Amino acid sequence: LRSGRHDQHFYASFWQTLHDTGRWSGEMWHRRKNGDLYPVWETIAGVRAPEGQIVEYVAFFNDITARKQAEQEIFYRANYDPLTGLPNRSLFHERLEQALKQARRYDRQVALMFADLDRFKQVNDTLGHSVGDRLLYQVAMRLGVCVRDTDTVARLGGDEFVVVLPNVVEESDVGIVAEKIIACLVEPFDLAGHIVHIGASIGIALYPGHGDDSEDLVRHADLAMYQAKLAGRSTYRVYE
Repeated sequence: LRSGRHDQHFYASFWQTLHDTGRWSGEMWHRRKNGDLYPVWETIAGVRAPEGQIVEYVAFFNDITARKQAEQEIFYRANYDPLTGLPNRSLFHERLEQALKQARRYDRQVALMFADLDRFKQVNDTLGHSVGDRLLYQVAMRLGVCVRDTDTVARLGGDEFVVVLPNVVEESDVGIVAEKIIACLVEPFDLAGHIVHIGASIGIALYPGHGDDSEDLVRHADLAMYQAKLAGRSTYRVYE
């Protein structure tokens, strides 16, 4: 049954609890005869002799694979956008708050980018929502390759995307990322035979210069994005 997924520290604590109390309960991974691993909820109790010493242990366990899968499904639905697979509004705010906490602790900058797709409504109106959904999915894929692994790309809804860039050194670095995203999104999209040209208007706000908390940064990045729209689209603006 031993899965190999638990380290020595786990088993040391496990046996210490059994020794001290005669019982242990918790989640554990087991291995089937065919080698597959599966999670269980296990309860182990000591069997004592008349003199009081433990002479053996009896373990009861239930396969909790279905419960784990249900928990993962609930977590995914609560935190990720079902269309693009990107973090949703809830997880975005959580990631932004984490980035701001780290920035306050280590005296660093955080950039927030609001990206609104240009001409997305025309795609939906002329080619239909299914094509629009394919476009949003491809946009999400392109945004992912424009940023670092430590950055967060999220979809707020509709054609609005946000990017959280922690540990920013210079404001100009954020501008470089914005230009990269814009250049990436002006390239044509092939959507089931339909060649579509769009763009993105991006607004940028930085902590601490443009706001002390997430609410200020979101509002100011949104305002900057509208300025980019007014400036002719497929460009970016930094909040002033």
